Amino acid sequence: MEKLFQIKHLKKYYPVGVKREKGKEEPILLKAVDDLSFNIFKGENLGVVGESGCGKSTLGRCLLKLIESTEGDILFRDQSIIKNNKKQMVTLRKDMQMVFQNPYSSFNPKQTLKRALLDVAHFYGMPEEDAKKRIYELVDYVNLDRSLLSRRSGELSGGQLQRLAIVRALIPNPSFIMADEPVSALDVSVQAQILNLLYDMKDELGLTMMFNSHELTVVEHICDRVLVMYLGGMVEIGVTEEIFGNTMHPYTKALIASKPKDHPDEVKDHAVLEGEVPNATEIPEGCRFCTRCPEMIDGLCNKKIPPLYRVADRHWVSCHKAKKAAEKFMEEG
Repeated sequence: MEKLFQIKHLKKYYPVGVKREKGKEEPILLKAVDDLSFNIFKGENLGVVGESGCGKSTLGRCLLKLIESTEGDILFRDQSIIKNNKKQMVTLRKDMQMVFQNPYSSFNPKQTLKRALLDVAHFYGMPEEDAKKRIYELVDYVNLDRSLLSRRSGELSGGQLQRLAIVRALIPNPSFIMADEPVSALDVSVQAQILNLLYDMKDELGLTMMFNSHELTVVEHICDRVLVMYLGGMVEIGVTEEIFGNTMHPYTKALIASKPKDHPDEVKDHAVLEGEVPNATEIPEGCRFCTRCPEMIDGLCNKKIPPLYRVADRHWVSCHKAKKAAEKFMEEG
C-alpha cells in the first residue's frame, strides 16, 4: 500500500514549569505526544481513539504543522515536512486540510459564510468566478441550500455549520483531511448525517482521512484501521476487524467495554476501566498504563517499557502479555 504519511518517533512536549533536583533546575515537560511512529496509507480512514487528553488533537495538529513538533520526523509523500517554513506549508496545505471539533469557533461570526469560504479560495489563488463555482458545487454536494451562504455562522445549526466546515476543507481539493472529533459538538440526531457524509467522501472523492474520536462505535463503523493512544503514546494499532475482534491491550479492552450495548441481552466480558489518567508530566515507569491495568505484572509492567509486538499481519500491540501471541505469529509465518 502507498504511504501518504510516515510518522517517525514524533514527540510534542510543552514546558509547564521548573523543578529543582540535586541543586539543578530541570524543566517540567508535559508529554502530549510521546515517541509515536506509524504510517497513514493512501485511501484509508485511520481512526485515532483514546480518552480526552490522550494527545489525539495534538497529534493531528503536528501532522499539519499547525503546531511545531519537539522531535521526530513527518514525511508527506516521501518528503520530510518537519523543517518546512510557513510559505512552503501554504503550498502543501492545498493537499492537507482539517475539520475542527467545534464548527461555531472555526468561523468568523462577523462574516457571511460565503465571504468566509471565498477568502479560503482566494488564499489558495483561485479566481473569483472559479471560486464561486467550486463553493456552489460543494454546497450542493453536502446537501445544503445555497441561500445559507448569505447568513452568518450564528444563524445556522451545528450540523449545517459543520457541513460548511467540510466544504471549506474541500475547496482546495485536498487528498488528506484531518477530522478532529467532528461530531462530538453536535446533537445525536445530526451526527449520523455528518458521519455518513465523511464516509462517502473517502470513496467518491478519493480522500485519505485521519479521524480522531473517543466514540468507539463511530470508529468501528467508518475506519479501516485504528490507532489507540494512551497518555501521549501508542498502545495498539491494527485493522479495524483485528482491533475489535482480537483485542489485545487491556486499555483497548476497557475502551471497547465502555461502548453502549448493541442489544439488551449482550454480556460485557471485560472489566470496566477504573482510576484516573496519570499526569502527563509524570509518565509512569515501565508501561504507561500499568497504574490502571487490571492485568499488570508486578516487577515487569511497572519496570520495563513493553516493545511493540506484531501479533497479526496488520496488528501491533505494546503490552508484555502480547509476547506469546507475537511469538506464535512469527512461528506460523
